[in-house]
Amino acid sequence: MTNSYIQNQSWVSHLPEEDKYRFINKKCVDKVIPKVLRKVLEWGCKKEPDQTYFEYISLKCKCNLKKLFQFHERQLDSTSSESYDTSMLYEVIPFACEGVTKTRSCEWAKAKEDPTTLEYHLYRVKVLRNSVIHDPEGKGVSKNFITEVGRPLRDLILVSARKFNVDRDEAEEFCASVASDIQTVEEGIISCREKEVSAVLKAVRTQGKIEMKAKREAYLTEECLPFSQIKVPLNEVFHSITLVCENTQREVNCNELFAETEEDSAQCVVVQGAAGSGKSTLVKRIALDFLEIAASDSIFHGLNLFGAILHIECRETKVSTLGQFVRNSFPLTLKIFTDFSQDAAEAVLNSRTLIIIDGMDNLTSITKELVKDVLKTFNGGEGSRMLVTSRPSAAKDFIQDLEAASISHDCYSIKDISVNDEQLKFLRRYEKVIPDIRAPDLVEAFKGLQGARSYFIYPVYLALFCHLFRTNPEGVNCLTSPENLMEQTLRLGEVKVEQRVSEHVIVNPDIVASIICDKICDLSLKCLHMGEHKVDSETYKEFCQECYKVIGKELPYKSILSCLMTAKKSRADPTEGTFEWFHKSFAEYLAAKTLIRTLRARKDVDILQVISEITGMPVTEADLKRYQNVILFTVLYINSDSRKLRLGSSLRQLLRLLSTTSTPAQDWIRIVNLWPDDDEVAKIAARSAAVSSSEWRVQDSNDCGSVARMLPHSQPLILNLALPRSVSTPPLILAAIGQHFKGTLKLDMRRSHDNFMPCDDMVEHNLSGARCGLVQFRGCLGGREAAAAALGAAVDEAGGL
Repeated sequence: MTNSYIQNQSWVSHLPEEDKYRFINKKCVDKVIPKVLRKVLEWGCKKEPDQTYFEYISLKCKCNLKKLFQFHERQLDSTSSESYDTSMLYEVIPFACEGVTKTRSCEWAKAKEDPTTLEYHLYRVKVLRNSVIHDPEGKGVSKNFITEVGRPLRDLILVSARKFNVDRDEAEEFCASVASDIQTVEEGIISCREKEVSAVLKAVRTQGKIEMKAKREAYLTEECLPFSQIKVPLNEVFHSITLVCENTQREVNCNELFAETEEDSAQCVVVQGAAGSGKSTLVKRIALDFLEIAASDSIFHGLNLFGAILHIECRETKVSTLGQFVRNSFPLTLKIFTDFSQDAAEAVLNSRTLIIIDGMDNLTSITKELVKDVLKTFNGGEGSRMLVTSRPSAAKDFIQDLEAASISHDCYSIKDISVNDEQLKFLRRYEKVIPDIRAPDLVEAFKGLQGARSYFIYPVYLALFCHLFRTNPEGVNCLTSPENLMEQTLRLGEVKVEQRVSEHVIVNPDIVASIICDKICDLSLKCLHMGEHKVDSETYKEFCQECYKVIGKELPYKSILSCLMTAKKSRADPTEGTFEWFHKSFAEYLAAKTLIRTLRARKDVDILQVISEITGMPVTEADLKRYQNVILFTVLYINSDSRKLRLGSSLRQLLRLLSTTSTPAQDWIRIVNLWPDDDEVAKIAARSAAVSSSEWRVQDSNDCGSVARMLPHSQPLILNLALPRSVSTPPLILAAIGQHFKGTLKLDMRRSHDNFMPCDDMVEHNLSGARCGLVQFRGCLGGREAAAAALGAAVDEAGGL
């Protein structure tokens, strides 16, 4: 195709020159390269016409195709390759064709560097395709691409023909056909719809970026300190989090999420983590980086390869279709396109766009339909990728949806901020920007917590510590557990509620404030039942009416609610205000206070019936998943309550309900530690922990005692002993492992960072003649007997020597 051909097209005047060539080059790549690869597959694959590729490759390679083609396995269940795109064909050819080296092998890496091999020419064509789709160096808009692409394709055709013994005339005839396709690109017909699509893409990538920055800059640039109106600059307090790949356990910094831009990169990145672990802050920082910072200064490597961002906030979004969402994201930019088509929306989605879906666990009925539309439309074309954040429970379901849609994905978990130095770095950033805090008072107060610092593993908890220290510096010394952190937060909120009430109520303001706080706890339980993490305008009205029935007086409830919740205006509708809990665990703690209050007042009650009465909706055991942490907080509170013996009658019922959820093993271990003399508690905990977690982790002497009491009743597949420095192994756990444990052990016994303290006691007691195997050992051995015991018990992950 010549430049004069392009200039003669009637649509040229409508588009900038850069877009003209991007459009032509992409159309050539989308049509011609797959055609050539299909012909290579046809020549080299000896399968029968009615045989599927899955059947043929399974017989030919005798390997597990689910691992090799984990994201495209369903596409292999076809007898034709017509539906395969370039990436799929590139993956299939080495496994389906005779005499081609398998990808991802040392042989492949060597062969693709040799110009005489088919592998070399396959890889060369794939790189050409990526130069247009990913556009790393402006190849996507190159005027010369059309003239450059013909030679590599011809070379691939001729090398394939020689390798698979195809007649030379047939190969030359096919070369001529491909050359004709390159020359005309489907006769050069550019429809009105295609012109619109190209114009929309240009508008979104230029004017749309400016519009998004103007509309969202205030939201993206600031973080709000919990329970206050203090706003801090996001770019100054952002803490770079570490992510752990679920498949490989490889740790990566969050700024490397988009660093892989070659064909091996996944189309979707799923980041999962607990509430408050920094998921939404991460995507805000990514969006801010994209909108504000020049490509050379971007802290997220590879982010500059995207031309646009679509940011779906699952709590906020009010539209259910992709077309509506794209138009609502850029209302001013797309205003001139009166007949905005679905084709244009799909092009935006699949053209060098980063699609962020934040809060998959907060899907509403509306955003659920929108996400379905996105998955149905998304093809990862032209360098588009998805970034999805979610809590682990919802991430599992979403990953199944990705696999059903044949969308490749990588799943990462956010690593806890458990290293003291990292916690202090986080606090120092906040210390610099929060008014009324002098350095190094905040950091020094946190250092004084010592053992309690292990609970501050999430950014939201560390930010809450800043608020608690600023409000009551002496009170932070009482923070010894997650529930204690919630209790201190609640007490500060209750003091503020009483202050607000005192301004309007003269008689018994403390009693009125207590009633309102109880109603807020009830409100938490209701919202959790409905799956909501916020109080909308309708729920707020109901709350005000219920308070009025009891108090008989109008009060400034918006001001009162803001003492325990965060007031927010909807970005979708600025006239609509909502209240949100700073963290879901705080809502769960307040809901647990409601249950405790009821259990104190009524003896031998049905807990599910209590929840039904408070929420006004039926509750069954099938609904317990959403109450998992509420019940856990209730169990923990019973142990600390002064009326522990009276509430103990409800303990068995609570534990039975908790056992039907997926409560992690670490929480069950903690429960056993609270009731050290109750064998029934240990039995329930052991059986439940074995179901919910395949690995139990022992991290301190308290864990040792709990696990020792649990092992006689039930066991995990893996027991991980990771004791901290200078902690000797208690005899109780040694005896329990030696007598009862039949699984595999992981021993992380690096007891001192300064000098290696031998852990022969642990190894000899547990591995000499024991029935368990050792799959991982980190530590120091001082004697031959211990070394011999370790070697004798060593097994690989599959159970062999």
